Amino acid sequence: MIIVILPSRNEARNIKNITKIIDIGLSSYYPNVNSLILNVDSSNLDNTASIFESSDTITSKKSLVLTKKKIGKGFNIKTGINYGISNNFKYFLTIDSDISSIEPYWIKAYLDRLLFFSDDFVTPIYKRNRYEGNTTNHFSSPLLYACWGVDIQQPIAGDFAFSEPLARKILNSFDIESDYGYGVDTMMTWTALATSSKISQVLLDRKIHNPSFSKITDMFSQVCLSTFYRIYKFRSDILTNIKSENYCQLDLHQNLDIDYSLRPDDKAIEQLQSFISKFVANFVNDSCFTSSKVNEDIWLNQLSSEVLKLLMSDDLQFDNIITMVNAILPFYLSRVINHIDWVASTTPDNTSKFIVEQKERLASIIKANLLFE
Repeated sequence: MIIVILPSRNEARNIKNITKIIDIGLSSYYPNVNSLILNVDSSNLDNTASIFESSDTITSKKSLVLTKKKIGKGFNIKTGINYGISNNFKYFLTIDSDISSIEPYWIKAYLDRLLFFSDDFVTPIYKRNRYEGNTTNHFSSPLLYACWGVDIQQPIAGDFAFSEPLARKILNSFDIESDYGYGVDTMMTWTALATSSKISQVLLDRKIHNPSFSKITDMFSQVCLSTFYRIYKFRSDILTNIKSENYCQLDLHQNLDIDYSLRPDDKAIEQLQSFISKFVANFVNDSCFTSSKVNEDIWLNQLSSEVLKLLMSDDLQFDNIITMVNAILPFYLSRVINHIDWVASTTPDNTSKFIVEQKERLASIIKANLLFE
């Protein structure tokens, strides 16, 4: 039994199309498997749920509408997983409802890994615009490599396939508020790693969806909090892994789309610069801190410093972790702006090489400091 969970919020323009593509994928590749498309909606501006319900499909479908108090992607995902477990589904797939480039074969690519290879967790490797994926490239993926020694290229992609046993573990891992928002993706990936689940990645085409650069502050803050929380929670296992002989012995690579390049608009960048200036003045109180000065060295030193605090402390309170998130936020935003300017002046190959080397450098810095201790 397969359940495809479509979390949505104000996606009336795209919900019919993505439902149709998922239906084609399920009915074409798994015609004899009992399947359900489940839309979990929290819209407040449009009629996403009713459009979903009125869409013609071969596959069975169901709509669940959340109350106004439950706003956040994590709420949608948790509701969908809970429904799937309660109704005895064995194979789970979550797909972001704003994707406009989805193809039927994506469904097969994800689910075949569960059905025929007994994988527990499947993440995508989309072709990425080199301006995209800033939280992934500068934070989430490097930290997974540094902490677990694994190269998951897009651990917060939003689209995952997972087994029923892992679904139960994920359902019990919604620990903090950010897990109910943008932090849900990192929570799911870290849960898979921490429970020694069998993980695979599938190569897919370009993912085109709603622009998210304007939400970068909220998104990073929540992803960062859910990540830092889990570094501290799993610090014993992480330390054991980092000190092992086989730590980070991988041949890394990065999949960028050399034919597609869309720079964030200048207005969004200016808004970020303004935010950084105000934030730094109020919190960091460093007159030398400017958006143009956070290069790779500064960023990796700041990030590794916070990670080492999490790994080496036994008495941190949750408020301490929140303070750490607030402290690193302006560095991250400044790093993004600096990186965007650099990407514009270089080639896709150089960008790919940089992303890989940044992972390796962060892992080396953290391990060197731990061994020195």
